[in-house]
Amino acid sequence: MESDLHSDLREWIADHLAADWTTVTQLRMEESKRDPPEEPFRSLYTARELLSGMRAKLDACPLKELEDFTILSCFVGLEMGLNFINTEEISSGVELFEWCIKLVEGLPSKVKTASVCMQAYNQLGIIWGNRSEQQKSLEVLLKAKAVYESHIALSPPLTSTEWLEGKPVSQDKREKDFENLHTLTLFYLAQVYGNLGQAKISAQYCQNTLSRQLETREYDAIEWTLNSVTLSQYYLGLEQFAQSRHCIASATCVLQNYLSETCEGDMEDELKEKVESVGADVSRCWTKYAITLLTCSKERQEDESESTDPPRQKLFRFDTLEVADYESLVTSDLVEGYDGAKPVFQLGQKNIEISAKYYTLETFASENVKIVQDHSCLYKLLAFFETSNEVKCRMHKRRCDMLTSVLGELNPQYFTSTCQEIMFELGDIESTRADLKIITASESPSAHGIARINKLIASGIVFYERFLKTFEDPDTRQLSENIEADSLRPVLCAKLYIARLHSKVVCGDQTGQKSQLVKSLALYSWLVSYCDQHTEKADKAFADFLPICREMVELLPRKMAADLR
Repeated sequence: MESDLHSDLREWIADHLAADWTTVTQLRMEESKRDPPEEPFRSLYTARELLSGMRAKLDACPLKELEDFTILSCFVGLEMGLNFINTEEISSGVELFEWCIKLVEGLPSKVKTASVCMQAYNQLGIIWGNRSEQQKSLEVLLKAKAVYESHIALSPPLTSTEWLEGKPVSQDKREKDFENLHTLTLFYLAQVYGNLGQAKISAQYCQNTLSRQLETREYDAIEWTLNSVTLSQYYLGLEQFAQSRHCIASATCVLQNYLSETCEGDMEDELKEKVESVGADVSRCWTKYAITLLTCSKERQEDESESTDPPRQKLFRFDTLEVADYESLVTSDLVEGYDGAKPVFQLGQKNIEISAKYYTLETFASENVKIVQDHSCLYKLLAFFETSNEVKCRMHKRRCDMLTSVLGELNPQYFTSTCQEIMFELGDIESTRADLKIITASESPSAHGIARINKLIASGIVFYERFLKTFEDPDTRQLSENIEADSLRPVLCAKLYIARLHSKVVCGDQTGQKSQLVKSLALYSWLVSYCDQHTEKADKAFADFLPICREMVELLPRKMAADLR
């Protein structure tokens, strides 16, 4: 048969190469893991010597006229190329991969050359991708895909093992190896299209890869889980909630199945750490799902125009997984009212508790803070759907407490931007609480209620001023002239919000009220002056608020004059 290895060459391989190849495989797969840190490639270098010996034996082979001999030479060259790649000698590996491709491209027996061709193309695709030559990577990976597509109707090619050991394998084994090679091609294409900014195509290749891996049961559960939740975030960004939920549910299912099949006591420390990390990341994706679903639900409710649910997208499913129980934990539809929002909030909060057990402040400070910020965001979103102002206030108080606590644990010298984010958010929280108390006081005013309002306003001002202080020039104690573009808007907004807070202070006499309005006017005037002096920067960062500031500069003096009368 055309797909079989020439019998004479098969015997020669068994007699001259098989033993060396078995040792090479053992050195690469087992011995290299035990190499000392000071000699990380010791086993691979030993394997290279054996591969060099195999190539020397090929030079003395009496069957060089056979086409199969040429293909065999390519397989040995391919393995030598992989050895160079694994020892970080990339250029030498590239030369051998390109040599293999050039050698087999002109051979008539396409069935036998498909495997070595696809492996060489895949390796070149990885290399060019790692060198940020994405277009070059795409070109060779598409060639690998074309080889597969041109052979799909033919007999599956011989495996690497057959070529290097001379032992025949079943058709099923050949087909499985061939399909796995194509799965790798699709996986690499998903990465390259992603790097080229073609997210939609990348997602399609990614889900095809994950689906094929499930069908063949050829996958690493941890890696599959990570790839599935990564895909979920793409769909979440498109607000395709059903698809995003399915990907997270599938990742949860695969991880749980893996844990149920693996005894924790049998796990090495490194693997155990990785499993815990991935589990925490899956929980974070559930939380992000809850936040995004509540955010979109809030935006729809705020939209005064008549809005409808977005059209349902055709759902891609991993049919071999049983994920109904995981998907039933949370809706994929936009929610209405507190009763609809609460279960989504609870899912997000439950997963925050899980992820925070791994990403602790002591071991993963930056990630822990992000989790706390997500928790604050969940409360903020739930408060939107709450109808009672008192309950809203308590929710925002929870946000204030958790953020104040984590802020006190951070060194601003090392976590400057994070501290800035938290300070600004705390100013916003206290301002929101003050507004809610003002509404309550207007219904039933009391001295205690007014004192509480003023205390919250003062607290908000303090947080905003702490935020602004981080942007001061240490010598002049004034705002730096070199504030980065991304930071300018929040800086100007903080000034604006402080001005608004001063105008909301409730004083018992005209003198005190005027004092607050004077402070407010000074801030509005500063904002107008700054924007007039920095027109180009201000137009980009503050154009929507500047007209309000100009209006207040004109209005407040008239208000103060009228109050005095």
